[in-house]
Amino acid sequence: HMPTLLLALPLAIPLWGNYRSLELNSLSILDNLEDDGAIIGNISPHSLSQLRADLISGYTLASGFAYISSLNEVFMCFQRVEMSLQGVDSFRDVGQMKHRMFTSRTAVYVELCYKLCFFWGLSIVACKACCDFDWVLFQYITASTSGIDGSIWRTLLTLYSSPAALRGALFRAFSIVMYPSMGSRCFNKIKQHHQEGKLVKTA
Repeated sequence: HMPTLLLALPLAIPLWGNYRSLELNSLSILDNLEDDGAIIGNISPHSLSQLRADLISGYTLASGFAYISSLNEVFMCFQRVEMSLQGVDSFRDVGQMKHRMFTSRTAVYVELCYKLCFFWGLSIVACKACCDFDWVLFQYITASTSGIDGSIWRTLLTLYSSPAALRGALFRAFSIVMYPSMGSRCFNKIKQHHQEGKLVKTA
């Protein structure tokens, strides 16, 4: 969770805190939320209104689906508490416990399936929302008169000078590098857990 503490949360602060010097383009899109007649550069009022809606939607979905993985930590915390109360330190010894709720086979199934759902499903939705957020900024930068002189590289440099956009890029990079293998390990654990259940029934 160190990447979240050191990168994901700090990079969100400029947009949350309205720090215009660091998050100019995103905040410019949000500037006139109540002004349906606002015109920026050659962006029509209708287009600007749609950009604002898409920006809010993309950012909200990206943040929500990214942080929803934290529910897994709730499972793990309750499991550890349940184990500690009964003097068990290792998952290998949970069979010795008299009372099992969060360490029961059903609860472990739910936890593993939730992990797999996030690694191979919800993370894709979060990455798509990050792309939607970037696309809104890209349209705004290229269409506004204060934007870039037509160079795609300078446009991208301006886009990813936004801490919020950089945050989304780092999340996508982490998802692409880490989540496929993490999902694969989780899938193998589900198969192992299922096989152990069969052995218990036949014993």
